[in-house]
Amino acid sequence: MSTASQDLFNTASAAIWDLLNRCRADASGVLVGLGPEPRVAGTALEGRLLAAIGPDTIVSNDPAASTLLKALAELLPPIGAGDLPVALHGFDPGGGLARGLALLFVPPAPSAMLVVALTADGPAGIAIEIDGVGAGAVGPAMLTLRAGWSVEIGGDAGGGGRLQWPRGGAAQVAGAATAARMTLTLRRAPGGGDILIGPAGGPSLRVSEVVVAVTAGVDTSGAPAATIKLLAPMAQLDLAADIVAALVGEALSLPIDLNIDADPRSGLSLAGGGVRATVPANISLPGIDLRAVELSIAGAASGLEFGFGVGFTAADRRSPR
Repeated sequence: MSTASQDLFNTASAAIWDLLNRCRADASGVLVGLGPEPRVAGTALEGRLLAAIGPDTIVSNDPAASTLLKALAELLPPIGAGDLPVALHGFDPGGGLARGLALLFVPPAPSAMLVVALTADGPAGIAIEIDGVGAGAVGPAMLTLRAGWSVEIGGDAGGGGRLQWPRGGAAQVAGAATAARMTLTLRRAPGGGDILIGPAGGPSLRVSEVVVAVTAGVDTSGAPAATIKLLAPMAQLDLAADIVAALVGEALSLPIDLNIDADPRSGLSLAGGGVRATVPANISLPGIDLRAVELSIAGAASGLEFGFGVGFTAADRRSPR
């Protein structure tokens, strides 16, 4: 029997798979004319990794896919700006399957390069594949993106080969990837303006610093495994004015540290485990002591939905007689 964390992971991953599949379908017209990427000539990815493309060349009528493509266009260096450390490419999985998309990460030489591809493999016709281009160490290196973002890459490509996670199918190891282990850490430095999570007029999080770490490799049983960690230290929780004003006469904003872990086996959970967490607050307001903020995550049609609550006690601040 699955746990609430596992059910939540399945809901979120299904929404992400659907989003990625829409992006790949919308890119089909751009992908059809792409030739091979010269930087992987002479490797196992020759003819599979295709030329670089700008995310803004892909047009989507789907709001979520359009938002993702716009975010990539804002983060990735523009095509034509020299040898790019990170770029979006086409990808040909071969075997007559539909072409897909890939991100190529290029640390300074002599490091192996890394490709994260979206392919048409697997029973559902979509899979995520990680390929080491070369062998041995990958990085460690910090690759600079735009808009205050960067990605740190490190690990070991083993002897090359690839790891693949098909939707609805068993993860696979191909080639000489049995010793592969890699970590990608996407980081947004504080001070670049806030990212709003939730409605502007309701309970919401304002996030400045963001860290997303993805670790992938081969576990002790020889199967591919992956974990994801999302950190947003010192995020600001804004409670809706109509909720808090009834208590204290004004809206309330307070800092919390958001920490989410996700993997296919354990599911998706807040720090400490589970889909609910209590964050100490210890804030005194006129007539009220706010002791804790309750944070929860639930599944929604679009993926995830955050919920917030407060724990408080009435404060007696009368002077002793």
